Amino acid sequence: MVYARVLTALRSTPLHPAIGFLHSDTDRRRNTLALDLAEPFKRLFAERLLKRTAHQKPLKPTDFETDVGRASLSNNGRKKIAALMREELSTTVHHRTLKRKVCYEELIHLEALKLVRLCLEDTPYKPFHPWW
Repeated sequence: MVYARVLTALRSTPLHPAIGFLHSDTDRRRNTLALDLAEPFKRLFAERLLKRTAHQKPLKPTDFETDVGRASLSNNGRKKIAALMREELSTTVHHRTLKRKVCYEELIHLEALKLVRLCLEDTPYKPFHPWW
């Protein structure tokens, strides 16, 4: 889900999502830049989402499909996780540089714009790190 949001942010920039820095094109995925940009956000969202689901317990045993040797979310379970992710992406924090509140989804877009500035203006790139 984070990867899809990052890919959306990259598509609104002149950057090509298939030209990455960290992930190679042998990953069998075509959009390696999206994988690169998603790295710092995956940890942030995954941890928060796991903590929220552990605390609120929105998932029930019926939200999983079990198969021999594996388990996955059912359609209903995926809908619940998607709703939690949308809530998480709408969370706002005060951006120190912009001096205003921005939602997590906007943080992803701002990170893509930092890469654009690196490529076009040779502005040094400082990777995203949560400051809160």
